[in-house]
Amino acid sequence: MANEEFQKAATEYEMFRSQLEALAQQNELLTMSLEEHMRAKETMTRFQEGGKGSEILVPVGANSFLFAEIKVPDKAIIGIGSDLTVEEDMGDAIKRLDGKIEDLNSALKSLAEKIAEVSQNAEEKSEIVRTLYAQAQQGTE
Repeated sequence: MANEEFQKAATEYEMFRSQLEALAQQNELLTMSLEEHMRAKETMTRFQEGGKGSEILVPVGANSFLFAEIKVPDKAIIGIGSDLTVEEDMGDAIKRLDGKIEDLNSALKSLAEKIAEVSQNAEEKSEIVRTLYAQAQQGTE
């Protein structure tokens, strides 16, 4: 009976650990997406502030930049989902990014709560496994 209980607790513990790994990966992806959206917002804001004719550095990824001159400071082309883009006023595009940033922050908060919950469950199962293992060891002595 104790062996079955130990096996069940150990299996549940491993399930929680697997969930934690998956949640950590989700957290990493959401964090990367949030950072990308924040960089885009910052770039658009600076672009708009620069005004027509200003020389700027445009980030192209991998910590690389191109020199450019602003031709149209009040318009942006922004993705709205599923490989679909639209031209918007810069202010509207920035507001759209703000909304996405808010959604990502909310998702990260919910995910942090889930991680804390699963972590607590894993810790509880870990304690049960340790206790059952110690009892089994005492029984074999």
